Amino acid sequence: MIGWLHISIPCLFLSLAGCWQDDSGLGSNPLGCTEIGCDDRLDVIFESQDAQTFPAGTYTFTLTPNGESPLVATCSFDRHQDLACSGDTHVLTVLAADREFSIRLLEAPATVTASLVFEQQRLGEKMLSPDYSMVTPNGPQCEPICFQATVAFEVICPEPTEGL
Repeated sequence: MIGWLHISIPCLFLSLAGCWQDDSGLGSNPLGCTEIGCDDRLDVIFESQDAQTFPAGTYTFTLTPNGESPLVATCSFDRHQDLACSGDTHVLTVLAADREFSIRLLEAPATVTASLVFEQQRLGEKMLSPDYSMVTPNGPQCEPICFQATVAFEVICPEPTEGL
């Protein structure tokens, strides 16, 4: 009898441990969170007034988040070639279409001053106060939590420079 008791007690503990086993398939993740990432970001869209097409040439984009140091990207634009940019391209991503430019900042500043210059001609400048949406790609109670917004404003469309 003692031999049976000796073997049964460990089996009893293992059986009881099985009572608390998580059969949901979620393991140590009871909320069912996935692991999708996200970043804080602000997309600023510079739209051409009157839906005119932006001409080829050199454009300088400046974003000044929260009145701090300006971030600048200078890009050579030609509808028939890839956009070539230099400057603060490690934090700014510029995309182009015929009638708009989009610049992405991987931050969520409360305010940002945005400006666009073409060949030394200021096309527009505006202080923006983005209205951010909270993004939770893995569920409302799961990390990460990111803040994202898109703001747009119209800028004048320059006349094409001669010879282009």
